[in-house]
Amino acid sequence: MMNKLALISLVLIFSGCGGQKILFEPNPEYIKPVSDIYTLGASSSVRDQEVVLSFYSEDEAEYTEHGVITILDEEHRHMGNFQLFYDHFRELEYLDVQVTNKSGMVVGVYTIDDAQDFSASGSNFFTDARVKVLEAYYYSYPYTIEYKYKYKYSGTLNLPSWRPKSYSQSLNEASFEIKDYTKGNVRYFSKNIEGDPTVTELADYRSTKWELNTELAKKREVYSPPYSEIFPNVVVSASNFKVENSKGDASSWESFGKWYYHLAAGKRELPASAREEIDRLLAGIESERDKVITLYKYMQDQVRYVSIQLGLGGWEPFSADFVYKNKYGDCKALVNYMHAILEYAGIKAQPALIRNGIGSPEVIAEFPSNQFNHVILRVTLQSGEVIWLECTSKYIKPGRIGAGNEGKNALLVTSEGGKIMNTGISDAEQNVVSRFVEVKLSEDGSASLLSKLHNKGAMDDDMVHQLRPLSEKKREEWLIKSITLNDFSLESYKFLGLSDEEPETGYQANINASDFASASSKRLFVPVNKLNRWNIYIPDEEFRSTALRLPYKFSEIDTTIFELPGGYTVEALPADELVENNFGSFRFSLTKEEGKILMERELIIQERDISREEYEEFKSFFATVAKVDQAQFVIVKE
Repeated sequence: MMNKLALISLVLIFSGCGGQKILFEPNPEYIKPVSDIYTLGASSSVRDQEVVLSFYSEDEAEYTEHGVITILDEEHRHMGNFQLFYDHFRELEYLDVQVTNKSGMVVGVYTIDDAQDFSASGSNFFTDARVKVLEAYYYSYPYTIEYKYKYKYSGTLNLPSWRPKSYSQSLNEASFEIKDYTKGNVRYFSKNIEGDPTVTELADYRSTKWELNTELAKKREVYSPPYSEIFPNVVVSASNFKVENSKGDASSWESFGKWYYHLAAGKRELPASAREEIDRLLAGIESERDKVITLYKYMQDQVRYVSIQLGLGGWEPFSADFVYKNKYGDCKALVNYMHAILEYAGIKAQPALIRNGIGSPEVIAEFPSNQFNHVILRVTLQSGEVIWLECTSKYIKPGRIGAGNEGKNALLVTSEGGKIMNTGISDAEQNVVSRFVEVKLSEDGSASLLSKLHNKGAMDDDMVHQLRPLSEKKREEWLIKSITLNDFSLESYKFLGLSDEEPETGYQANINASDFASASSKRLFVPVNKLNRWNIYIPDEEFRSTALRLPYKFSEIDTTIFELPGGYTVEALPADELVENNFGSFRFSLTKEEGKILMERELIIQERDISREEYEEFKSFFATVAKVDQAQFVIVKE
């Protein structure tokens, strides 16, 4: 028997419809307020979710998701923004959404016909994919959204994963079922889920089902690892797949690599004019390494990156001839083009599929499947030296692939097949920003400064990508914004490393600062580090639940010489500082010299992964850095 409260709620639901057609039968459980335990730290709560992936054959699958989410506050209002992408490999058959307020009244009913339809292409991104966008919001919290949608797949290279919850979201019940009608062609890899799935052999299909209950909300923490290392998730792949007219085998990295290799078969033929240009470029160059550098620079100057995801073209590269003639290509096409150039020059190179992005999920080495979104090139010299090339960048230097590609599992592609290898991580000594400053102090607190900055590694990558595309005027504006002084004038400046002849980026600037130091009677209070203060906030967290993942290892080296005004002597200096631990070190010192003070500062982070148990030490470490950076020394007029 339905209780009185449920009956009243049902009356409210139907009376609040305003004649709208009800898409989902009212469920009294969803009308009840979210239990207190599920609201702890939560901005939304998954009341129920049922996901079914039906795999029929290598070129046919279906995906259905039915869920109920209660939006608790403004932070998760975006959960009512449905953005569902589709293309000719995946058809969105329907989308139904129903919104119910906290009183149980249906206040919004939407179908796929209410969604807006947009191309997924952008200014530098071309794709045949489109996106349905439907906004299902309500003005008063909490409210509940029930939804259901279905995809039909005509290609099975990219099967959807299961990710049932997100940050600041609790979960009551959720399930994911794979119905494999081939009884063996579907594989999966689950993570952060206790216990094994339930496997049931039925007449028509094999059912593999995961069920989750009572997952409390987890807040996003600074420098968290990727989602896949924190939350329950299941990655799915077909062993034998089909995309357009191309069939492949993902049961091993070797076979998957062979499939990708053959997509580029016959596409590395260069036209005669290109070969002649290469011959002229290499005339007189004996070193194989110098040849790579010269040819990479030639490629960067000749072509530009345009992302193209059209049909099988999302995987199949344009020919080297096409790129040479049209002067553009996506990552696959540019890697194939550079591969062709090196191959013609007799230099060994191989493409490597990778998942690019700082914070992107790691490629699961023990689960052969399509986990990639990018491709780079690995060059092996006869000496054995390896040079990685990021072919989509017009500015990055050979051997640098960017922090988003470092430390990643990549699939090296050869004619014999694929092989997983790691790209490696640059050391703190390779990612360096060093600053030398001369400060000439005046009695009124003003100062003239000569600042020299030099970058290496990741810092060099950042600056060259920010500044190379800009006009001189925009570069000057960038420099002015980067100088952390209140009232100053930039008298002159010179950028370094923005041409190919200079190895490292940086700048030299002459600056006049009217209020560099604070003047009081006979004294000057002088900041020890006004140009490079550590200002990244690291919050207090009573309980840190995840490890820390930093973008890269790095070093900061600062040297400042303060020239004191005539007749001034040192009255007080901050104490020297030395902090050393497992993940880094910090050294700071002030030394008195004749009429001068020398400041030396060195911050080194030598580990990218830091355990959650070290969080308090990590926070304390940078609190010390920030405190020292805010310190002042005092000089007094004799």
